Amino acid sequence: ALAGMEIVADDYVLLEPDSLTAHAMQSTAKLTEDSAARLGVPVGAIDPAGFELTLEGPAKALVDLRRLAPDTLSRRLEVAGVVAPVLSLRQAAHIAAARGLGEVEPAVREISAGEALRAVAPSTIVQAGFGGGRSLATLADLVRRVPAYALELSPDPAANVAAVDRLVTELG
Repeated sequence: ALAGMEIVADDYVLLEPDSLTAHAMQSTAKLTEDSAARLGVPVGAIDPAGFELTLEGPAKALVDLRRLAPDTLSRRLEVAGVVAPVLSLRQAAHIAAARGLGEVEPAVREISAGEALRAVAPSTIVQAGFGGGRSLATLADLVRRVPAYALELSPDPAANVAAVDRLVTELG
């Protein structure tokens, strides 16, 4: 959103399976302090309640995307593909050694439907609770119908955005 890309959600969407349309459920994102700093999120955009511990571990704070990047939030978008972010061991070592920006370029590679499902299913099942079986079936159908990619992350958020932007342009 900060790079001007259209966004429908941070985590949660309602998926219309027939048309592969993702519908917005909320207009907020949750960020860790480190993520907020690396992305350059202004302090005024972070919820005054601040960073609070989450079930998944690190403390996160809410950011209102409508205030942060008002022209990027959409009510719905067509799903053209699935992108699973990956931090490779090579990149993790590079980041730990240098902690500088731009040293490792992001890489995008096509992955199988099975790999895509393994990337998105765990958090969906945990967060969906009792509806997990039906959600898993919907996700399995989705990853069979659209191309899927792994995005090997760079420590430079702008480079990651540019890689996703190129992929979106290629997908049309």
